[in-house]
Amino acid sequence: MRALGPREAQARAAAGVRTVSSRRFPAPWSVRELEQAFRIEDANGQAVAYTYFRRDENEARQANVLTWDEARRIAANIAKMPSLLSHPPRHIVEPMPKDDPWALIECHYVADHSANSSVR
Repeated sequence: MRALGPREAQARAAAGVRTVSSRRFPAPWSVRELEQAFRIEDANGQAVAYTYFRRDENEARQANVLTWDEARRIAANIAKMPSLLSHPPRHIVEPMPKDDPWALIECHYVADHSANSSVR
């Protein structure tokens, strides 16, 4: 599928033609439990995703599908996506200082000799 130019996109929008890029899924997203799935919905009730599961753990393992708890955790994390994406990205790892190339390779060895007196 080719990308639309700005004029073509404006013409389609004026004509009421929806494109993938013009569609929005407003926050907050919520999770609704169905009989064998969790449905993740946007603020308008539009389904965004489903995570399917089996209630019986043995049956889930045999069928190679998610258990109820696994599907619930995945659905909850999907529902958090709008709030996670609305914040600016932050660095989890600090940039390495230019003057100390070994700063990130720092190791700590802690020996507790009080627990085992035979270790010297």
